[in-house]
Amino acid sequence: MQLNQLIFFIFIVNVLFWLFFIFFRKNRIIRSFVKNLNSHFLDDICDCVLIVNQKGRILKKNRQAKLFFTQFIDEDPKYTEKIFNNYHFYKNYKNKRFTLKDSSKEILLTQEPLFFLGKREYKIIFFKNTEKVFDNQILLLENEDRIKDFLQDAFFSEESFKAVFDEAAIAIAMTDLEGKIILANQSFASILQEKRHELQFKNFKDFVFSGDRLIDENFYKELLSGKKKTYQIEKRLVNHSGKIVWCHITYSLIFNLKNQPESIILMIEDATQKKENEVLLWENEKLYRSLFQNLFYGVAYLEILKDEKGIPNDMRMIDVNQAFENLTYTMRQDVIGKTLKEVLEFDPKKDEIIRFWLQIYENINELKKEIEFEYFAEITQKNYYCSAFIPQENRMFILISDVSETRKKEKELRSLSSLIEQSFNTVIITNIKWKIEYINPAFEKITGFSRRDFIGDYFYHFPSDKNINIDYEEAVNFLMKGKTWSAEVRSLKKDGTFFWEMMYVSPLLDADEKMIQFSIIKNDITYKKLAEESLRQSEEKLKKVFDTAPIGIAILDKLGQILKTNHFFNRMLGYRSEDLKNKYVSDITHPEDYQKEVELIRSLKKDNLVFQFEKRYLKKDGTYLSTLIYANKIIYSESLKPLYIAFIQDLTEKKKLSIRLTNYEEKFKEFSELFPMVVFEIDFQNNKVNYVNMNGQEFFGYSFDDIVKIKPILFVSEEDRRKIRKKILKMCKEHFAFSEEVKMMRKNKETANMLLQAVPIYKERKIQGMRGTLIDISIQKEKQSKLENRQIILTEKMIHREKELSKTSELLNRYENLLKGIIEAVADLLSPDIHRDKITSALKKLAFAAQVDRVYIFENFFENDELFMTQRFEWCQEGIEPQINNPLLKKLSYREGFSRWIDLFQKNQSIQGIVKDFPEEERKTLSEQGISSILAVPIYIDNKIWGFIGFDDCKNERLWQPEEEQMLITAAYAFGSAVNKNRIEQELLFSYQKLEDKVANRTEDLYEMNLLLKKKTDELNHSNQELTEYASIISHDLKQPLLTISNYLQILKKKMTSKLDPKTSEYIQIMIRSSIRMQNMIEDLLKYSKLDFKLKEFKLLDIGSIIEEVVMGMKPFILDKKALIHYEKMPVIYADRTQMIQLFQNLINNGIKFKKENTDPRIEIEAKKLNHEWLFTVKDNGIGIHEKYLHDIFQIFNRGDKKDDLEGTGVGLAVCKKIVLSHKGKIWVESIYGEGTIFHFTLSDQLGDENENTFS
Repeated sequence: MQLNQLIFFIFIVNVLFWLFFIFFRKNRIIRSFVKNLNSHFLDDICDCVLIVNQKGRILKKNRQAKLFFTQFIDEDPKYTEKIFNNYHFYKNYKNKRFTLKDSSKEILLTQEPLFFLGKREYKIIFFKNTEKVFDNQILLLENEDRIKDFLQDAFFSEESFKAVFDEAAIAIAMTDLEGKIILANQSFASILQEKRHELQFKNFKDFVFSGDRLIDENFYKELLSGKKKTYQIEKRLVNHSGKIVWCHITYSLIFNLKNQPESIILMIEDATQKKENEVLLWENEKLYRSLFQNLFYGVAYLEILKDEKGIPNDMRMIDVNQAFENLTYTMRQDVIGKTLKEVLEFDPKKDEIIRFWLQIYENINELKKEIEFEYFAEITQKNYYCSAFIPQENRMFILISDVSETRKKEKELRSLSSLIEQSFNTVIITNIKWKIEYINPAFEKITGFSRRDFIGDYFYHFPSDKNINIDYEEAVNFLMKGKTWSAEVRSLKKDGTFFWEMMYVSPLLDADEKMIQFSIIKNDITYKKLAEESLRQSEEKLKKVFDTAPIGIAILDKLGQILKTNHFFNRMLGYRSEDLKNKYVSDITHPEDYQKEVELIRSLKKDNLVFQFEKRYLKKDGTYLSTLIYANKIIYSESLKPLYIAFIQDLTEKKKLSIRLTNYEEKFKEFSELFPMVVFEIDFQNNKVNYVNMNGQEFFGYSFDDIVKIKPILFVSEEDRRKIRKKILKMCKEHFAFSEEVKMMRKNKETANMLLQAVPIYKERKIQGMRGTLIDISIQKEKQSKLENRQIILTEKMIHREKELSKTSELLNRYENLLKGIIEAVADLLSPDIHRDKITSALKKLAFAAQVDRVYIFENFFENDELFMTQRFEWCQEGIEPQINNPLLKKLSYREGFSRWIDLFQKNQSIQGIVKDFPEEERKTLSEQGISSILAVPIYIDNKIWGFIGFDDCKNERLWQPEEEQMLITAAYAFGSAVNKNRIEQELLFSYQKLEDKVANRTEDLYEMNLLLKKKTDELNHSNQELTEYASIISHDLKQPLLTISNYLQILKKKMTSKLDPKTSEYIQIMIRSSIRMQNMIEDLLKYSKLDFKLKEFKLLDIGSIIEEVVMGMKPFILDKKALIHYEKMPVIYADRTQMIQLFQNLINNGIKFKKENTDPRIEIEAKKLNHEWLFTVKDNGIGIHEKYLHDIFQIFNRGDKKDDLEGTGVGLAVCKKIVLSHKGKIWVESIYGEGTIFHFTLSDQLGDENENTFS
């Protein structure tokens, strides 16, 4: 309900806000328009605007219209005024072009709206001149949609807005951007307890509580900047009486027609009551927590967990109080948030316990009420009285109290209390007139009725089956004699079901032996009745089983007389039931077997044993049948005399099978003597060896007679006996053969490694023993042991080498990323226009590559013969405090704390390490900047220490590897040259400006300034030369460690190929490919840097011949890829031959290299003459370039798709762009991913004679 009310309130507030915003904004525009007709309001509109009355007379013109009329009035003022003062002119030419008479001037009327001021009707006309006038500037409609909105807004009346504004239930106010109140409604004034007219021009910020004035400073700035359209916040306001009022405030920004912030709308809701409710809620929650923890009984709050089908399967402990911890010996922090499975992890009965509590939850759900019960916990050995209820869906409260002591006392009381209260049977006491005076509790449990409903009533009104009549007069007569009267009754339960009871009625006498009461004890005999019925049914079933059993059955008395036989027995011997009736078992028994049977029957009478024996029965045809008999003594219910039952099984087929089995065993023993291994047979029942072949006797060193006297397990070494016992038990349980290595012991106490293979021996479908072989594997075991030891050694070596390779791979990846970052940063510095932003961008790339938090450049300078350093450039990660504006770093002396640095720099050594290990003065200065680890690399220019480049890690303590340090030293050289070049350019620019000033003032200093300019130009050329030479330096310094790593990896792969697992070989191959790729990147960077910006060697070139030369040079590659290169007539232009060859070679190579699978590459080259340049197109049918990579495809090292299986280093297209730019051209690309790519580039023909550029 509260959620619905909150949603409805938010909806109403939003509706009022937008009504207010719309009416206020529209009405404000009308009033502003009317008020400022003579001001700059109309002048801000870029089109010509006229305001005319009903008759078409022009009343007002804006600045643009006045300028336009000035032009035409000079030509024909009467005609112009006549045209524009004509109402029909506007009507006829609405939204049409109109050409003035005898003039080329053409205007376009774009609007004809109406608006009313009072009762008068006015029209606003907008038109624009379509020709170039006023200094060749075209007057266009700047924002037609904005003008349309303005005109539509003009139709809303001010009275409608005021009604909504004043009657709004929510407080609303408008302020300027500084917070001064322009307008406020009565609700706003009521909150502040101010008079409404007195609020105008007061500042809203003055009403804000001093502690809340800065809490939304950032939101306010974002609102004014346009990043936010509105925001909400809670603040405290101070009203006129000084009372603090909590308010929920919504700030919204209003823009003027120039789309500039003009004012702010405040919507304020009094949240004081809400805050008070929150405080009250917090206090109630605190009180609840206090009560919860201080309850004397234990409380547990649980969440019911369900499976995917919605069936409860576990519970999670949400909260417990202190009493619960004390009662259950648990700690709150050990159970909160855990499931019962986790809490009872080591309890063997955890599943049973969880099912019990889930059943409690189901019972509460079903009954829809609280339930109470007792629970005995085996863990604590205590009885708990529990009360459980469900406060909400999937939640349950359990209240527990320890009733162990109570139960002990109750047990003592029960021993002293009346048998009546203890009895599980219903006990009733009546007077002699059968009026009930007492009923024990068992009655309620048995029947469900309440005792109070029957006490005072007569016993014969008791709920029972009325069809069973009881003669109470006869019962009284019987009781008068002092005897107990009994009867079976059928009683009724409250749920409507009947049950049988045996009722015993006894007289109760007083001291005078006078009968004063009757005691009635009722015993539930429902189960007895059911058992009797079940017994009757069982006897019927037994009779059916007896008659249909697939085995012979006979029942005899103690004299051996046949009482009953089944059909199978009769059929087996060929008799009928009538033939065997009254016969004795001796009449149909073989004479030789009769005496044995008599002795067995005697033992059966004596010991009540079950026995079995074989005997031969005489069949009706005179033949004998061999049978197996199972006999047992039984008590037959009809006579209650001991009888004997015999189960007879035909052994004819079994005898035949036994003979065959004996023959098989003899053959097995004959064959086993031929086997070159130990063959044995063991009897489990007698625990002895039944058979072992001669090889076994020779192996163990015993004769057969000695072997059968020794228990089989003693032949197994002590260490393996437990293992073999388990195997044999598993074989007997699961019925399967097994094989196991085992050490067997000989007579001389020597042991030998043997392979035991055994199968079970079955007798009558039971495992009676096992048969198997023993093979000597001592030699194989010894070889295997040696092999395993060798394998362990090799494995350890392989693990060690894998770890080394993993470390090498990690270092190589770090070096690769660092090198790539250095190359990208240096690539930025190689461009001709070096400025501060570009140096900072290069520092950023270097920081990401080196994985540091801050990178900066310091420059050295002398002052009064003392060496200082000053920070020139810096880049740092987000969250790291910049130091570029740190006044301490503007002029930091080497002599005071950093003398060690300059000494190491002069030795061409770097400064690196963990700051906490630095000398005290250095540590103090660096720690204040938040530095944990640092690497400072010297920068040399003209063999002098110019400064240094620093790398800070502000979060981790880190030591740089020598290879990383060497790479960064090389990078420092490039940054030094770039910074020096930037400084020279700045000085050169300053020199130019200074030269211009001096030329304007003093011509005589021109010669001197020219010399200075020439010097700076030479220095700039020298700096450019240093940057170019840097590529050669980095080619050597960066390639050397890569070549070393690559060579070692090649050697490792060559020598360890047969010993390495596939995964390790793959790692080595990946590292080799990575090192080769890095070498290619360095080579391509060298080529890129050697491209000369100067346009030298320009001469007439036949582009067709250039393409032909490129195709011939790439002929093997083209034939291998089955590529087709098509081009027609090409122009003759002025260009550099070498660079043209490289340009077309790179583009053709790209088209072939990035081809689609199962498609032959096709490349088409075209040329088209434009105004002063040639447009060349190179089109291929390759894989194309994804749209997201197109914008930076010409950047160095950008390969578009970053897949490692693609060829190339990403330098080729960067080279193409550099070549085209050096020829005063442009290059761009069009591509559809999966369909192909088209490269366009233009080459200027302004370098030579235009007439000489012809097609070849």
